[in-house]
Amino acid sequence: MPVEGIREYEEKYSHNHLLFLHDFSVPFDDNISERDMRKAKNRQKMAGGFRKGGGQEMYCSIMTIIETLKKRNLGMIENIRKLFMGRGSRLIPISSDFREK
Repeated sequence: MPVEGIREYEEKYSHNHLLFLHDFSVPFDDNISERDMRKAKNRQKMAGGFRKGGGQEMYCSIMTIIETLKKRNLGMIENIRKLFMGRGSRLIPISSDFREK
C-alpha cells in the first residue's frame, strides 16, 4: 500500500483506532477463533491433558456447546439441562453418537 493509501485509510478509520480503550464492548483483537482455540491448547498442555482421542473429541463437543450458548447469550444451564435430558435445543442439534458416548 503506498504512503498516500495508508494516510487515506488512517484518516477514514481514525475513529476506530484504539477504540477498545474507550469502548470496553469492543475486543482488543478481532481473532475470535484464536481465543476459542487457546482454551483447548491450554487444556492440552496441562499434565494429563488429553490421554486419548475420545477425550479430545468430547472436550471439543462440550466447549462448542458452551461457547455457542455464550456467544448467543442463551441460558447455559437450561440448555445444558435439556441436552442431558435428551430433549436437546432448537439451536443445538444432538446426534445419536453424541448421546451414546
